[in-house]
Amino acid sequence: MKFFIENSSAIIFTVLVHVVVLGLFALNIDFEREPVVVEKKVAVQAQVINGAAIDAEIKRQEKLEQDKLDQEMQRQKDLENKALQAKRQREAEEKRIADLEAERKKQAELAKQQKIEADKKAKAEKERLAKLAQERKTEETRLAKIKADQEAARKKAAEEEKARLAAAAKRKAELEAKKKAEEEAKKKAAALAARKKAAEEAESKRLAALQAELEASMAAEESFTDAVDSGALSRYELAIKQSIIRNWRKPASSPDDLSCVLNVRQLPGGDVGQLSFGTCNADDVTKDSIEQAVFRASPLPAPEDPSLFTRNLEIIFEPNS
Repeated sequence: MKFFIENSSAIIFTVLVHVVVLGLFALNIDFEREPVVVEKKVAVQAQVINGAAIDAEIKRQEKLEQDKLDQEMQRQKDLENKALQAKRQREAEEKRIADLEAERKKQAELAKQQKIEADKKAKAEKERLAKLAQERKTEETRLAKIKADQEAARKKAAEEEKARLAAAAKRKAELEAKKKAEEEAKKKAAALAARKKAAEEAESKRLAALQAELEASMAAEESFTDAVDSGALSRYELAIKQSIIRNWRKPASSPDDLSCVLNVRQLPGGDVGQLSFGTCNADDVTKDSIEQAVFRASPLPAPEDPSLFTRNLEIIFEPNS
């Protein structure tokens, strides 16, 4: 119908042309003959027939136009569906890309946080080892000072005792001289000497007890020093290392230059109570094997000199050195 309206002038002109042509053929006009009455009837019939043909043509044109319109509408609908599908696919792809980017950022942030945590732990471990080294140095300085103070006290006591004995000897000589010179003061001098002697004996006992205590302390210190100097400490450390190595089952992943610092806490009987790793170039499998070896070696060998025993051991585990 839309097509008919938009092209009504052309259609009317075409219809009129067809009417004229059909009328001419139907009437079979002969301009040389005289017109008769019968020709009027034929003309009327031709006009009726041509009107039906025109209606049929109009309907056919309308159907063609409608078919074209339907096809165009279907094409537009298909295009819209394709565009909608393409939009959905594009949005899905954009969402997929956005999700991938979000996951990438999440993983990157996770890796960043893990690195920060690892750096923090490494720094804390470094500080802990530095603190232990400083504490050890401080303890060594303290022990050296105690030893020096004890030696100074011993020398001072000896000098004081020597001076006291010299004074006592001098005093005794004076008393003896006075005894000879003053026979009358003999009893008084004797009594005075007895009191003096008692006081001296008491003082001597006090100093002897002090000296014994000092010598016992120095003997313990000297025992430790002698044990270290004699190699007993080295033998003690070597015995512990060898015991651990004997109980170690070397894994295939163990490096040839294996080196680990083992912090072992032992009980008074030598039983292993706790183990932690310091600096170590081994993987987890090798560390597990070392830990098993340490506990299999428990109780650890005892030192030759009990003064060498310490509950906290630092062992350098290097089985290939």
